[in-house]
Amino acid sequence: LIESEAKRQPIDVALDIHCPYIRDSRIFFALGSNRTIAASTTRFCRLLEQHQQGSLTYHLEDNLLFGFKWNVPETYAGRRSFWQWAETLPGIRAVATLEVPYASVGGSTVTPEAARKLGSDLAIALRAFLETD
Repeated sequence: LIESEAKRQPIDVALDIHCPYIRDSRIFFALGSNRTIAASTTRFCRLLEQHQQGSLTYHLEDNLLFGFKWNVPETYAGRRSFWQWAETLPGIRAVATLEVPYASVGGSTVTPEAARKLGSDLAIALRAFLETD
């Protein structure tokens, strides 16, 4: 269904949002293997870093590029991940898995208010990303 809709109305950005490993207290984006899409996604990440105002702080240098740590081909052997699927959508510009801890980010507690502010920061960055090229 999404693939047929994407042909009619292209999707620009696809994010898979979930919690990282239990001991990780950073917000980060795990990027896919397509270098062009990863570069475009990094531009979105820079905008998030520049525009963020909430207490749950994101740092571009925390991103996990494809080919490092667990984000390697062996992790995805025998299955298709979200980013592998999303990178095939026509017209897609940015794809990533966004890891957001449930309990704390750095020294800041994840509260409903802080999570909503992170969502607002993401929306502001997304708008800036889509309005510029």
